[in-house]
Amino acid sequence: MSGWHFWLADCVGHISVNCIMGYKLIYFNARGRAEVSRMLFKVAGVEFEDYRFDRENWPTLKTQFTYGQVPILEVDGVQLAHSHAIERFLARRFGLLGLSDIEAPLIEGVAEEVIDITQAYMKAKAGGEVDKFFDETLPNILGYYEAILSK
Repeated sequence: MSGWHFWLADCVGHISVNCIMGYKLIYFNARGRAEVSRMLFKVAGVEFEDYRFDRENWPTLKTQFTYGQVPILEVDGVQLAHSHAIERFLARRFGLLGLSDIEAPLIEGVAEEVIDITQAYMKAKAGGEVDKFFDETLPNILGYYEAILSK
């Protein structure tokens, strides 16, 4: 047997997404761009291999990955690249991307806003305005989240 038939035969009686697919998340030994994917696995209760490597090994590993970048999610031997594409894949796979075509972009919009928060923080940090970020910028952004959640 090969492919999903092999996993299905091994998982008879307790079929789940975890049984059907093998997941390997590859990233530096840091949180960074792989952390949201790790959180999605935990929230969904799905096991995965969290393969982390040290930055000094990056030059020798780089050529093994799609686009020469990480994170990479290997699913059944296929490499998926780019953190946000991986996150959307996992959310959809684990039933965390809403129940309708309207809910999905609402959820994705919140996720995109997290990117904006990160970029705003990095800009504030580079400009020596971290206090202003936490005192003004972040509370304003979180106000949008509160409005969304109150609906």
